[in-house]
Amino acid sequence: MAAYPPTTTSIKSLLATFQKWTPDSLKRYASFRDFSVERYETLLAGSQSSLNAQALAVRARAADTLQKNTNKNSFVVTDRLLRPVSNPIYYERLCRELAPGQPKTPMLTAIRHVIFGGYD
Repeated sequence: MAAYPPTTTSIKSLLATFQKWTPDSLKRYASFRDFSVERYETLLAGSQSSLNAQALAVRARAADTLQKNTNKNSFVVTDRLLRPVSNPIYYERLCRELAPGQPKTPMLTAIRHVIFGGYD
């Protein structure tokens, strides 16, 4: 069995990580996952003599860390950040608006709140 060079191994690791990546929930013109897979597939198919093996290994570890979400446990978001003293319900409203399946605030009500303030 032939051993792959470090660049090929790192690129295959990156591709495997991005294949496990959760698709974007919001429709966009460009997806980070799709862009990255396309980029690394072209690198894998092309000449790899000019690639830096160490930099690719660092990218593979970083993508794996992002995919596993290990920093979520290291840097816990406290309630003090989620409910700031100056505007305590702002983030609750924001999360409620972004959550799928939740009722949305009508546009005129949102404009009224922006102009005049007065959130409950």
